[in-house]
Parts: sequence; C-alpha cells; structure tokens
Amino acid sequence: MTVAVYLGLPKESGGLFQYARTVLHSLARRSDHAERLVALSPRGTEWGAVCASIGVEWHEVADLTLAQRVAGRLLRGRMSQSRWARTAMSRVTPLGRALDHLGADICIYSNSEHFAYELATPSLIPIHDLMHRYESHFSENRAYKDPDRLLRRICNGAGGILVDSEVGRQQVLDSYGPFSAQVFVLPYIAPDYVYDESVLAPDPGLGTMLASLPAKYLFYPAQFWEHKNHVRLIDAVHNASEKYPDVHLALAGSRKNNYDAVVAHVAELGFESHVTLLGYVSDRAKLELYRHARALVMPTFYGPTNIPPLEAFQLGCPVATSRIYGVPEQLGEAALLFDPSSVAEIQEAVERLWSDDDLCHALVRLGSERARTWGSEQFSQRLWSIVDTVVASPR
Repeated sequence: MTVAVYLGLPKESGGLFQYARTVLHSLARRSDHAERLVALSPRGTEWGAVCASIGVEWHEVADLTLAQRVAGRLLRGRMSQSRWARTAMSRVTPLGRALDHLGADICIYSNSEHFAYELATPSLIPIHDLMHRYESHFSENRAYKDPDRLLRRICNGAGGILVDSEVGRQQVLDSYGPFSAQVFVLPYIAPDYVYDESVLAPDPGLGTMLASLPAKYLFYPAQFWEHKNHVRLIDAVHNASEKYPDVHLALAGSRKNNYDAVVAHVAELGFESHVTLLGYVSDRAKLELYRHARALVMPTFYGPTNIPPLEAFQLGCPVATSRIYGVPEQLGEAALLFDPSSVAEIQEAVERLWSDDDLCHALVRLGSERARTWGSEQFSQRLWSIVDTVVASPR
C-alpha cells in the first residue's frame, strides 16, 4: 500500500500547519505498516526540509496553470463525482498526475483542500470545524467564500472525513447529511515537537524574552482574531488586579488581525504594566512559556476542541478554557471551564489560578494523567486503522 500525504499549508497557517506535521509524524512513526509513505507539497514551502528531517519521501507539486484552472472549473459541478470526471481531473491537475504516477492507494489531506474530493485517488480529508455556521457573527468568517459548497462536495466525494470529537462528528452530520463519506473521530494531540524537542532549532532570543516577564504570569498563545476573545480576557485580568495587584498576562501571537485593537484596549485601561505582548514566538519559545507560566487561560469561542490545552497538559501547565462544544469531552475534569462571553466567569478562573497553589498542582496532575490516555502512539494507531478502513472500502 502506498500512502500519500498532501501538505498544502505554509508555516504561517499556525495550528493547521502543526496539525499537518502531527499527521505526517504519526504516519512516519509506523511507516513499516505501509509499503510506502510519500509526502507532496506545493513549491516554496518548508515541507521538503520537514520531510527530510524524519526520513519521509517528498515530492514537489507544481502550481495550477490558468488552463488547468479553467479545465477544473469545467469538470467541477454535478458530474464531479462520476468516475470519468475524477479520472479527467487527475489527468488535468499536477497533484492528480503525481498521485497517479506514485501509485497512491490513498491521499490524506491536512485541510479541506479544493480538488481533494475530485481526484481518482481515494481521499481522507479533515473538517476541522464548522464555526462559520455555529459562530457566524464573527467578522473573520466573511473572509471565506461559500465554505458550505466546498464542504458539501467533500462530504459526498471523499473516502473518509476526519473530525476532532463526537461533537464535531454530529455537527458535520447535522449540517450536510446524509452523504456518502465515512466520518471518523480522531481527537487532536499536542504537536510532535512537544514529545520530541530535538526537532526544534535553537532560539537565541529565548533567554531575553523570558527575562522580560515576571516570574509569575498567565499565558495565552493565539492569533489576534476576534473569536480568540482577547479583550474579555484582558478585562477579566484587569478586574482581578484589584485583588491581586501582581497579576500578569503574556500574549503570544503575530501582530496582525485585531492586534491593534487589543493594544488600544490595553492602553485605554492603562494596563500596559500588566500585559506583555510577545508577538510571534518560535515553537521552542512557546514550550518554555508554557513551562514557566502559572497557567494557560484560553477564552476562545471556536471549537469543537482545541490544541493549546493539550500542549499545556503535556508540559505541566494548569489549564482554564472555554466551556464550549466538545471541550468538556476533550478535557474532562483536568481543566477549569468557563463561559467565554462572561468576563466575571473568566475573572473567577483567573483569581483561582493565581491564588490557589493546591488547585494548580491538582490540575497539572489531572492534565498529565489525561495526556497519557491519548497521545502520539494512540493517535498513530487510530490514524492507521482509519487509513486501512478507507482503502478497503468500495469507492
């Protein structure tokens, strides 16, 4: 059996890039299970170096030409699920031709890619979330043009769909069912470098960054999207500072999206001495920020589940996060949960974490126990089992 993995996302995509690395590493961990494991990615990405570092065969895929885009649009539509259309699309697109040339029995994708559901090679495609439907009021959802159209086609064209939780599975079924693809629950794990730091490059600025922070701080690594809810978190920490004047918040994330609005809000409160805006941090720096943090506080509105609490569990950092969608299923009793729309509930979690050493120790213990029940080995075994099922299923 030849298993192909298409890695279409650059490092700047953040969590989706980390998920792609997790899938790749999990397959490579048991590559003896397959006759051949190959990775493909577009030109100009980091994936060639990533694959070389773990000994995975890698192939570069050319970009679509204008003629190929036009042909793809002509083939796409009502007939895109027919055998002749899939064969034609595979011949038209560089990715389809590469998969045919490699003799791939299945192609696993790290994101809901265009063309993934239309090629002759059976596909396994994740649907990470449906927050454009369940949290449609956030402005960032307007950046996506008709995602439902793409996702419906995936549900009827893919060999299998990966979701992060039972809640995620039910959301897909409720939104697009009935459909032909099989849906498999594959819960997230922490990124591969959390388990093996040897893959990370040194960060020469790490010591200076840690020295800029107080010995005790709360940590939140997230891009500054509106749904990440930074403003309510800052308000909660500001309110908590009346009782705990030394409370401090460290925020890691690129200086874009709603970053300027967050900076302005901190300034409006006169709270600059209590909030450190770190900007983008390296993966190695992020590990140390977790290890030194008092706790992770994550008030996101998006789910169904999220990866940062799993990083925190693995690195001995207490967790407080939003009580949304599949998060109770994901974290159990190992985290404090709150309503992300309630500043008062976030503040209560902040104050408990800041003041209660016994609580923090208990959360670290519970998080570590939960991390041992579902980690890299279990993820790899489940993923290979899903691959076997999809390959064996009739097209």
